[in-house]
Amino acid sequence: MYHCTVMKSLVLPVWSVLWWFSHHCCCSLIRLVAFASSMLGCPNFLSNIFFPYSSASTYCILADPGLRTPYHSILWKLKVPPKVRIFLWLVLLDRILTQQNLMLRNWPSISECKCCSTDCLETSVHLFITCDFAKQIWTLVRSRFNLPPLSAPPDLLTFWTSNRTVNSGNWDVIWAASIWAIWKERNRRVFSSCSLPPTMLMAEICATIEAWKRIL
Repeated sequence: MYHCTVMKSLVLPVWSVLWWFSHHCCCSLIRLVAFASSMLGCPNFLSNIFFPYSSASTYCILADPGLRTPYHSILWKLKVPPKVRIFLWLVLLDRILTQQNLMLRNWPSISECKCCSTDCLETSVHLFITCDFAKQIWTLVRSRFNLPPLSAPPDLLTFWTSNRTVNSGNWDVIWAASIWAIWKERNRRVFSSCSLPPTMLMAEICATIEAWKRIL
């Protein structure tokens, strides 16, 4: 309708500019599609530019599941609830909302760790490995399940995989339940201002493992 009228000097020709931009983009897209259509039928083009062309390689691209990580084949097969698998995936990617990640997002937060009540910045590694409270939990876990001495490397992925030397199936579930329990305890202290002692949290971990065994 705008282009059917006489443009007045007091009217900013915004729609005219938008129409030109959209028309220009559409023309460019049409030319790009036409070029791609003409080239996709040429095996030499695909071989030289992208990959050795074959029907098998094309099928692999179409069937590719997407981003893979060194632990994806193990993580997504753990015998734990789906929401716990997703949580563990976020933990290993360091995407959970620890105080450190909240600060990086410019969210209001405090730097201290609620589990050990120190001024240590709450990172994923601190919360689950180096925190004094976490160390107490892992000591109880090792004693309760007769585990060998647990190594404490600088990241959670190595902490998980390096301790899978003996009876990896049981360790995977124990590790998942312990990480899950520590996170819930952290949230309990942050949002509810209440806490459980390490021995009671250990009992909660054992109950969680038994519940998972019954339903999974």
